[in-house]
Amino acid sequence: MKNNLPIEQSGAVLLMAAVKKIYPSARIVKCDVDRKNKFSYDFEVKSLLNNHDLEIVEEIMQEMIRRDLRIKQFPILHEEARLIFHQEPYRLKEIYASPYKKPIVSLLDGEVDLAQKPCIDKVGEISSVSIDKNQSLDPISMHDNYYHQRIYGLIS
Repeated sequence: MKNNLPIEQSGAVLLMAAVKKIYPSARIVKCDVDRKNKFSYDFEVKSLLNNHDLEIVEEIMQEMIRRDLRIKQFPILHEEARLIFHQEPYRLKEIYASPYKKPIVSLLDGEVDLAQKPCIDKVGEISSVSIDKNQSLDPISMHDNYYHQRIYGLIS
């Protein structure tokens, strides 16, 4: 598969939605899709996701692909963004940093994040996705009783 940022961004949105399904209190820190066929999401979590959790996340992602769910992206008002992300301090910081830029959100299966880049319309266009469990298990840091954990994904 060639380097295709909309598909990689879509893989990242899949990852975010799957993590939020099993860990709704996870705070989104950032998303990275700048590597060929790879993506990652950084989360702040009270307890680290373990190997079993990551397997469940991967299963949820594969199920979303099988269901060919639609990723909706649309602009919202700053006031709406502040309400949606009121418990996401890193996302609020991004919203406040760009007061004249209308936030765009990605919505997948009831989970939402700020859109970093365009996505494909339906996740069924992704053939397969996996999580690099070895690279994803260690925390990056810890502060205020939260672990900062980066989860790495791969589209094949």
